Amino acid sequence: MSKTLTKPIKVCMVVNQIYHTDTRVISYANALVETGAQVHVISSKQSPDDSLNPKPGITIHPVPLGRNNDGGLSYVINYLLAIILFAFYTTALHFRYNYDVIHIHNMPDTLVLSALLPKLFGAKVILDIHDPMPNMFMSKFGVGAESGLVKFLKVQERISAKLADEVITANPIFKEEISERGVPAQKITVVNNIPNPRIFDRAGAQKEIGQTSEKFTLIYPGTLASRYSLDIPIRALPALRKQIPNIQLTIIGKKNEYADELVALVAALGVSELVNFTSHLPASQVALEIAKADVGIYTAIPDAHMDIAMPGKVLEYVVMGIPVVASRLRILEAFFDDNSMLFFSPGVVDEFVDQTLKLYFDRELRKKMTNNADEVFTYKHTWENEFRNYLTMIDKLTGSNT
Repeated sequence: MSKTLTKPIKVCMVVNQIYHTDTRVISYANALVETGAQVHVISSKQSPDDSLNPKPGITIHPVPLGRNNDGGLSYVINYLLAIILFAFYTTALHFRYNYDVIHIHNMPDTLVLSALLPKLFGAKVILDIHDPMPNMFMSKFGVGAESGLVKFLKVQERISAKLADEVITANPIFKEEISERGVPAQKITVVNNIPNPRIFDRAGAQKEIGQTSEKFTLIYPGTLASRYSLDIPIRALPALRKQIPNIQLTIIGKKNEYADELVALVAALGVSELVNFTSHLPASQVALEIAKADVGIYTAIPDAHMDIAMPGKVLEYVVMGIPVVASRLRILEAFFDDNSMLFFSPGVVDEFVDQTLKLYFDRELRKKMTNNADEVFTYKHTWENEFRNYLTMIDKLTGSNT
């Protein structure tokens, strides 16, 4: 890092998520510690197997509440309870440790309320919009832009951004969307969601793997939800099996109702022996599983959110050096072309099959796609450069960097 801290500062990350599964927060925390900062993370309730303090300089403070992803009234109640608990923890810890910066990670945006009292006592507040909530909820719940819920979310987005000193978001298209809804563009910094090479270390993973598997593995690690249309690769398996006898589909994600639907589909199609469902894993283990695979897949259906949200898993595939078969989405076409990624029409199983077979039968094409993806993305966009943008913001807020 070319920017370093001339005096130690204390940064508090607030995230309604398990710390050990959120690679964006992990990347911020690890990089800040390397500059001399002390980092505290107030996060959702941890798994008993998680180490509370992952490395010197990072302290985890879990609140006694897990994150609810089921939807409905329980989803709203969970958010309200989270805001109250995070506000209590953030305020109490600020008066104990006197944080210089409180970095709020959505969702929800209104977690910024937890930093109001610390802000009155001198802390600078950053709101990091990983995903714009109006777009996310249109996608998650199938509602339109004119619905009362989405209108409310746009208002709370503007208010939450106004309460923060600075706003971060995860790609340039997100910045356009948020700015169009009334948040001043000059207040928004883009920190692209680049995989941290300390976690997603291609050379290290390849060295650890050693001998390659006899399976031809397609991999998807991430959220299991209908908007990701994971039925597509499953429906493709009967056709793929005819030409790829050693085909394997690995799906890594937290078990939920949609996961149960996928399991039932696998059984109905008679391809159970071809699909490996694994519960969510720590980021370092996910990186290793990606490196073991032959093709990374992303089969999302475009909508108000999915069309503009840069999927971190796709970037992880690229950084880990495996070729990608992905739905043709606006955000992916903004960074990749047909020479660096094999696109298929969203929802069209036959096209997914065709693109997968191209990679199976042509080893040189696999190398070419990986090399081209490195040229158009990996070599141009690095976590170090993105973090430098973040440190510039910290400099602006505190005057602590040189």
